[in-house]
Amino acid sequence: MIKLTLLGLMLSALSLSVFANEPPSVNFCLAKDKHWDSTKHKSLMSEYGVNCATLYYSLASKENNQAPYVWVDKKYISEGYKVILTLIFNKEIPKSVSQGVLREVIEGAYDTDLQALADAIVKSGKPVVIRPFHELDGSWHPWGIYAKGNSPELAVAAVDHVVTIFREAKQKGLVTIEINFNRRDGEGKVLGEADRYVPALSNVVDAFSISSYNRCGTAKNYRPQADSDQTLNDFNHSFADEFGPAYERLSTFTDKPINVAETSTSGVCGNRLKWFTEMFTDISQQFPKVQTVTFFFGEVAVGEVSNDVPIQWGFDSPEKRRVFNNVLTNQKLGAELLFEQSSFVNNWEVRYPWNVYGQLSDYYHETNNASRNEVTGEEFGKDELVFRGSFTQKALFYLGYDVEIGPAIWVGTVQSTNDNMWWNNQFSTGISIGIYQGLSSENIKWGGWSVEVFTEQRTYTASSPDRFTDGTDIRSGIRAGLNFGGDWSN
Repeated sequence: MIKLTLLGLMLSALSLSVFANEPPSVNFCLAKDKHWDSTKHKSLMSEYGVNCATLYYSLASKENNQAPYVWVDKKYISEGYKVILTLIFNKEIPKSVSQGVLREVIEGAYDTDLQALADAIVKSGKPVVIRPFHELDGSWHPWGIYAKGNSPELAVAAVDHVVTIFREAKQKGLVTIEINFNRRDGEGKVLGEADRYVPALSNVVDAFSISSYNRCGTAKNYRPQADSDQTLNDFNHSFADEFGPAYERLSTFTDKPINVAETSTSGVCGNRLKWFTEMFTDISQQFPKVQTVTFFFGEVAVGEVSNDVPIQWGFDSPEKRRVFNNVLTNQKLGAELLFEQSSFVNNWEVRYPWNVYGQLSDYYHETNNASRNEVTGEEFGKDELVFRGSFTQKALFYLGYDVEIGPAIWVGTVQSTNDNMWWNNQFSTGISIGIYQGLSSENIKWGGWSVEVFTEQRTYTASSPDRFTDGTDIRSGIRAGLNFGGDWSN
């Protein structure tokens, strides 16, 4: 009873520590993949547990030209979803024209489409977030600052032009203008020329956002090469690793909100659920300007984003999506019910660590033990040659907050050439279920705790006391420990 009470107190303390670290309120959205219709998109939103839709609105599409905003209002806004509209400027530009899309916008090529959209939003009377010029600091979209014919100054003028068209909607509180950057710009830098455009943009827009992915293993640039000493883990980056530098750089120029425009992890190089759980913690602790996070959980075919393997950014089964939903919900609530987290059914995110231990010893200068074995009546003498060995196999499920839970089985032996040392002549088998705080996978960082409920059977292969029926000793209990170790593999 005392041991069970101590276990309960320990779990209560862990739960309290999670409450103390509860993150601020963040709005979570799911981007609509081009392969999904609105029905599938909304179904996935329900499975993931989000109520905000990030949509890609093509200004030049036939449907949007004929009936601006109708499908957005009908399929999403009228059904109670929050909406972020990422505007796509993709009118055909004659090859003979060298100027970029930004100058086209400034000179009015999109005014009719933009004004029709603005009027439709005013008519709808419901708020929406507008993101023009997706990943504006890039070179891969025709409106990017570093695309042919564009410049930072043209980007500022084009954004100002769009904001002016949405002025009425902004004045009525129906439109929030947000400018999105990529975590690295078109020259491979982190907002390298931000001083040329961010301060000016901050004067006319309401918020900023950053696109940030962990692309480990998806292309040559994101995996080790044959002649390299690097490992795949060197390319596996946390959300904070990728998002943080752009966030800090942007923060030096503006005090506006800095949201997450798109994010996900490839899942190729590590536990996807763990990556997101750590992301939630990072946002709450390091990035207070984040108010909205959009997950991109679509599929990307080979070559679409310079990738040489297909990318599945999301979770590919209802069970996995339910797990993510529960973790997302629990991080919002501070993980009030630790053991009701989805990790108990998270059989797809299990890992199977194993351990082998062996030792052979012979003490040449050991002192003789003249005490007598109570069974044989002979002196215990010396240990002589002793072999100790064991094998342990675990199956661990990730609970979040650097904690795992799962069962273990083990077999072991201690064998001595001196049969009078009966406790050194045994085979053992055991099972347990435990909670483990993980040892760091980084270089030489130490510490972790564990609590296990276990049952073990020891069978002695030499004469043993009568209290062990048929030479068998069964032990059960609760054990707790502090575990130390390190990882020098890097």
